[in-house]
Amino acid sequence: MDIASEKVVLKNWIDTITDPDIIEQIIEIKSHTKFDFEEEWAKSISITEARTKSKKMIASLPWKR
Repeated sequence: MDIASEKVVLKNWIDTITDPDIIEQIIEIKSHTKFDFEEEWAKSISITEARTKSKKMIASLPWKR
């Protein structure tokens, strides 16, 4: 599929969206002018922290034992 037809498909899909939250996210994406890797890296968490949070979340689920 070439770029022009992909754009048409994307435009048609956007026309069908009714959820305001999704529309807001699309507007946010549109307004991004650049990606600052260093800024995003500073916001990230370590794999150890991610594992700890995941284990805590899984342990909090109402599992039947």
